[in-house]
Amino acid sequence: MTDCVPSGGSVLDAAELEARWADAWRPEQVAERLAGIGTPWCVAAGWALDLFRGQRSRPMGE
Repeated sequence: MTDCVPSGGSVLDAAELEARWADAWRPEQVAERLAGIGTPWCVAAGWALDLFRGQRSRPMGE
């Protein structure tokens, strides 16, 4: 997998990935925090696909 890392990038181990995502906001938290904001916003990537499908496609934390 390291052959796919862009120049200047780094490969993270499982513990570091878990730590980085531990405090990530879920879509419903984003919606709550941005309620009343007049600027358009969206959810992208995996969460957007899950919201479109109406269900989570993977366990939390992965």
